[in-house]
Amino acid sequence: MDAAEQLALITHGERYDMSFLQESHLRGLIALTHARRGDVGRAEQVLAVMGEIGTPKHFDASYYAIPYHIARARVALERFEAGLARQHLDLVAPHWRTMELWPLALEIRATIDWHTSGPHMALLTLREGRAEKRSNPPIGSAMSAMLNALEAELVLAADSASEAAALLTPSRVRRSPRLVVPRSRALLLAGRWEQAANLADRHSQRRSLPWSHRVDLMLISASANLRAGDRESAQERFDRAVEIASLTKTRTAFSTMPRTDFLTLSDGHPELVDQITPIPPLYPTPGDDVALSRRELRVLAELAGDATLTEIAGTLSVSTNTLKSQLRSVYRKLGASSRREAVQIGRRRGLLFVAEDEGDLLGGRRP
Repeated sequence: MDAAEQLALITHGERYDMSFLQESHLRGLIALTHARRGDVGRAEQVLAVMGEIGTPKHFDASYYAIPYHIARARVALERFEAGLARQHLDLVAPHWRTMELWPLALEIRATIDWHTSGPHMALLTLREGRAEKRSNPPIGSAMSAMLNALEAELVLAADSASEAAALLTPSRVRRSPRLVVPRSRALLLAGRWEQAANLADRHSQRRSLPWSHRVDLMLISASANLRAGDRESAQERFDRAVEIASLTKTRTAFSTMPRTDFLTLSDGHPELVDQITPIPPLYPTPGDDVALSRRELRVLAELAGDATLTEIAGTLSVSTNTLKSQLRSVYRKLGASSRREAVQIGRRRGLLFVAEDEGDLLGGRRP
């Protein structure tokens, strides 16, 4: 698909003896290219031209219309018109078994299910779709990374941080920049404001990322800075995200933001507030009620192993009484009554998420 996108953009404006059907296919491919890059406005422009000049007879149901319908579905979803998006995907469904662009069709279908039926239904759609295609030739690394990133986001939306951690291993994140978005979000949802902001800021200017992903990272950083008490930095990042979103005509990224953070930072953007407020938030509220210190996070990490309290105290170079005092603080903050329950809550909230960016456990370096 990447080579096809480049060919479409190069060929655009250099068409000679193309048939009307081939030209319509090319325009649909160009619209899809812009939509995938997060530039919904340019995708809309191409689609508007197609609407003005028309398309060949029986085009809608043909194999050549697949890129066009996927692009239309992505644009419709950005307008929060999930029903219209689903209608366009239904037109490509008959080609599911043979289409080369099945990862793009699956991604948008799962995303529609996320917006309309919740993350659990979307995960089912995504995983069943990938399972059906398991016997097909392997897809490229970019397509695979796209689906992996969506799966990680859906797992986070389903409030299963421990499962997300398995999908966001450091080696995977290094190989795929797109996984930086769910990784940053995992840190935010775990209440690790500084780490979330640092990681998001570090990657929000990467040109290799689609505009929509860069907006996601700016909004994650805005939430993290706001919750860390830096309102000025939060507002700066939010306003920058709004500026880019206005230029590219994207909107759904704002529904991923914690609603209280969005409403706090969206003064001066009444039209955006009107668009986003009726949309249910896509993620659970970040766990800002759990504020474990670096030492307490280290203690929690040690609890997840098999070592006895005496052995943990030795590893941490503290007395057993000091360790017990730290344990009481951890239990109180987590609302746990036992070691096992503390570890379970910690996994669920993502507090045991491995953050190799700094070569340490989330929230603190190993001494």
